[in-house]
Amino acid sequence: MDQIDDILTVLADPVRWSALQYLSKPENRRTAPCGCGIRASDLTGALGVSQPTVSHHMRRLVGARVVREIRRSRCVFYELDADTLGALADGFGRLAADARVDATP
Repeated sequence: MDQIDDILTVLADPVRWSALQYLSKPENRRTAPCGCGIRASDLTGALGVSQPTVSHHMRRLVGARVVREIRRSRCVFYELDADTLGALADGFGRLAADARVDATP
């Protein structure tokens, strides 16, 4: 349960939520020359925040295992962690199913 609490706390920030939305779009993922995620520098422009701010927010997302960090030479790339997001979606799906069952007269 602590991991879910951590993830939800991390996702509650509007900049981090915007970063997740940006990372989820296929057209944005094509910007990386190696095809290994989105460059940190691209996130700076897309989110309209400074590089240190992007680094701070991405560290939090990586720490919550919602995003993966990939290092290639001196470049840093980010991609969504489908396993963690899938588990989170499954958990919410179970909650919704339980709520529907409980709400049925």
